[in-house]
Amino acid sequence: MDKKKKKIHSMVSGILIVMLFMGSISMAAPTRVTLFLDKNQVWSTRYSATRSLKYSTVEARCITVYPIDGSKDTFTRIQVVVENSAGTDISNVETLYETSTIALPIKIKETYMNTRNVYFRFRGNHPSYAANAVVTYDGK
Repeated sequence: MDKKKKKIHSMVSGILIVMLFMGSISMAAPTRVTLFLDKNQVWSTRYSATRSLKYSTVEARCITVYPIDGSKDTFTRIQVVVENSAGTDISNVETLYETSTIALPIKIKETYMNTRNVYFRFRGNHPSYAANAVVTYDGK
């Protein structure tokens, strides 16, 4: 029985190693951060990520957004944009909904497909209110 277990373990390990080298499995997890979103829809500080250049999209997700003053939470969405190192928008501004259970693919503009280092910026959805948010982002 021990020989069988060792043989199966070796086979599974070998398959996983081959899949990793072929790019079938990605071990990189999205980055998760809690951030402050100022009123007047001011963009947050930049959050960096590295792209593999295998995909034409990056991803972001809003886990939760809530008022900073402890008032009734009616907030449901925030906005995100992706920039290059020069601060140029390389994606459209997208809306992230906290009700979403998966990350939103964000299309990189065609001219910037070879941009490896990208920066995510987030802002609130309403100019009158500041908020806190928990987000994930991934350069893929």
